Amino acid sequence: LEKQTNRSAKNLQKFGRKMATIFGAGALVAFLKKSVLAFSENEKALKRLNLELDNVNLGFASGIASDFIRNLSLATGIADDELNPALQRLVRSTYTLTDAQKLLTLAVDISKRTGKDLSSISVALERAYLGQTTSLARLNIGYTTASLKGKEFNEILGDLQKRYGGGALATQDDFGTSIDRIKVAFEEAQEAVGEGFVKGLEKSGKSVDEFTRDLIKAGEGLGEFLSKVTNLIDKFSFLITKFDLFKNKAEDFAASQRAS
Repeated sequence: LEKQTNRSAKNLQKFGRKMATIFGAGALVAFLKKSVLAFSENEKALKRLNLELDNVNLGFASGIASDFIRNLSLATGIADDELNPALQRLVRSTYTLTDAQKLLTLAVDISKRTGKDLSSISVALERAYLGQTTSLARLNIGYTTASLKGKEFNEILGDLQKRYGGGALATQDDFGTSIDRIKVAFEEAQEAVGEGFVKGLEKSGKSVDEFTRDLIKAGEGLGEFLSKVTNLIDKFSFLITKFDLFKNKAEDFAASQRAS
């Protein structure tokens, strides 16, 4: 009984410490701050993209653009802070969201197939669209300045799609891409927590400072509760130990009386 009680007490104490760590006010506040920051940065990026769309009279398509970025990010494991600037740049040059999406998708395919960074590829495609193919040749992905000279962009685009099209889908289940996709999913979840927190604060009418004070008080209350539970377990273990000692002494005394 004593061993079982001590084991249970230790397990409960460990559980208490884990709970204190998980629900510690400081840790929770830090997590919420990171979530709010992630949400804020994503909102800024979307505003920049929306501004670019407005500049080319495509403001009505902002929802389509943001959904496209989110889905592409989750499917490929490429963070939206890489995809957003690339799409902005392509929208600025093509004046159409459809062409910009097509070129960004191709840029992702090429990046996945070759390991080249997405930014360099999207810049090269943008310039090729505008008739400047030097950057595309410098990528060293099978083209030279001479081989690209005089070619129409649609011809170059068709050849690139034959060579590299579907690259993102082909590497979707690779170990590295899978890890990147999980990371992106966690980042999306954290942004969602930040968004929910900000909207919740707006509805409650509380300021961030007020919420922080309340949260710290709640954390302190939980800590005090866990401390009392741990102390109670210690006292209970002590009483059980004393009871077992008394019982053993009584049994010894009874045995000596029977022997005499």
